[in-house]
Formats: sequence, structure tokens, C-alpha cells
Amino acid sequence: MRGTRFSRFALVLLCAVAVGSCGTVRLGAPSLSLTPRCPFEDETFCGFVADLEAALEAGDGPAFLDLVQLLDCQQYGHGFYGPVPEDFCGSSPWCLRQGPFFGEGSCVPLPDPAAIEDVLGSQYLSIDGIVYPGFPFRLSSTTPKSPAILVRVAGLAYMRALMVVKDNGVWQIASIHPYKEGIGEQLGVVGTAIPWVWPYEKNLAWLGMQLPLDTWQVGDHPWGAEMNRYAVLAHRSLDSCRMSLVAVDPYFRAGQPPDWHRSAAHAETEAVRVDEVRYSDPDGSPIMAFFEIADISGRQVTYPRRLGYFLLETAAPSEACMDAIRDVLPTLDPAEFPELPVAQG
Repeated sequence: MRGTRFSRFALVLLCAVAVGSCGTVRLGAPSLSLTPRCPFEDETFCGFVADLEAALEAGDGPAFLDLVQLLDCQQYGHGFYGPVPEDFCGSSPWCLRQGPFFGEGSCVPLPDPAAIEDVLGSQYLSIDGIVYPGFPFRLSSTTPKSPAILVRVAGLAYMRALMVVKDNGVWQIASIHPYKEGIGEQLGVVGTAIPWVWPYEKNLAWLGMQLPLDTWQVGDHPWGAEMNRYAVLAHRSLDSCRMSLVAVDPYFRAGQPPDWHRSAAHAETEAVRVDEVRYSDPDGSPIMAFFEIADISGRQVTYPRRLGYFLLETAAPSEACMDAIRDVLPTLDPAEFPELPVAQG
């Protein structure tokens, strides 16, 4: 359900009227050649984020709330703790979810929106990055598995994480999280957040790599998978050429079956070592394929430091797929790679 009359007020939640003074600078779009290649596998997501960016930069409350999922306050409105008083919603018909656990914390009613445009005019909001897929924000079993858009308020030390869902083919902001970078770093959010470059950049600087957008895109998360993926990369033209960034050795995660046969090859640059690992069963049928990435730069003075693993979707990838991966992984800069909880030794 969406609001109309109350459409401007919900931005108060986003603006976070808090201690500190925010600038009033508005930046125009850079004059660069545009590319139609959306970084995301669901390309409708780019149009949604572009609409959100335009609404934030213009301080346009009604345009913002056209993108927000509002709920019937009489049915869903509730506070963080304790029983909800009968007059909780007041005269407001709508409420907007906010807080942790995808808005399980509260659904806040929307009061008189009269002053919101002035509030927006005194603050500059910008899209800081996108968490896609939304694994680090799956804080409870009921949390929808969806992207999050990180929005920064100028002058403040924290951001807002806008949880978004696709409902009946339409993207909507479904909940607003208060977001602190310290917590995000522990969850791998900051390092894996995707910079919003569309449609101005032809390469995506992500995970320490320069990913050509005419070849690679950010893939959807395989939510039925056994292990958490911090990132998914999908080749645009090669079927089943997908790899997922994981923090656990896939062979260890499989229980280290003793009858699996291992074969490996490796390549090195001055900064990284890339080990190409394949496992097969006793009959020679492929079971698993992945790349192990290690930091061998000057920062590591004793032994290589494992950074993570890129697990391939298929155990028998095509040679064209392997060549495409071999081209991009050696470009990785360990200094720009996210800190993941990877076992060493």
C-alpha cells in the first residue's frame, strides 16, 4: 500500500534529524559517456535506484514516497517495546517499517508532513553503496532476502540502510535501518557494498577488481545454497558461468571427503596468488571447482594470507568461462579486498 497525502513525511525517517549540521550542496550528474549495461542481473533494479537517487538529490518527498511500501497503520502499526496504545496511529492511516530485523522492530505512523520539504532542503543525501545480494542484513529467519541501499547524510557518521523488495514486479523500499559502519565491517557489508556507478562507468570497481560491465554483472544470490555468499558474479554471455565469494574452504565445508581427487594449478602476480582447484569422484566425474585467493603482496612478510574463495556454480565449467575468470582474478588488489572471516594456517 502506498501513501499520497502523507508522501513527503517519510523522508524524515531517512533524513535522520539528528545532532549535527548537514550541508545544502546539490551535485549535478557528471558529463560522461553513458553505458546501458546495468551492473545487476535484475536490470530493473538500476531504474529503481536511479529514481531514488533523483528524488534524494532533488529533495522531492512525493517522488521518494512513490518508491516506498507503506502499511495500514491500524493493522501493522506498533512500537519497539510493550503494548501499543489505542491512539498509537493518531490520524495517520499509514506506517513505515524501521529498525533492525527488517522492520520487525516497529512500524511508525506518519503524522503531518507539512515541514518535510524544509528538512530535505537543509540536508544532502547520497547513495553510498548497494549491498546486493543482501546476505549481511539477513539478521533473522523472517528477513526477506533482498538488496539494501546505503544512503549517507552529509555531516553524519552513520548511514541509513534502505531494505528493498520486489513485490509483483515492482521494487519498493520496505524498511529503513539505522546503520553504523563498525557493525557493517563485522558483517562484511562495507567491503562488499557495490559503488553506484550506473550509467556513468563502464567498469565496476568492486572486490578490489576492475570488472568490465560488458562482460560481468552482479548476480542474484542462490538462496537455496548451503553456505552464505558475500558476492555473486555472473558472466553476461556464458551460460552457468557464475562464481560466488565465500569465506569457507568449499572442500572443508563439504566435509573433506577422503575419496575425492584434487587437482590444482596456480598463477601469481606481485600481489596475489590464484589457486585453481577442482575435485572429482573416484570415477573422474567433476564434483567441485573453485578459486582460492591469497595475498602475497609486500604487506605479507611471513606467509600468504588467504582472502577468500570464489566457488563456481557448476563443477564442470566451460573453458571459455574459466578463461574469463582467469582474466579478471589476477587484477585483484588485496588492499581493496573486503576483510572476511577466512581461516588461516
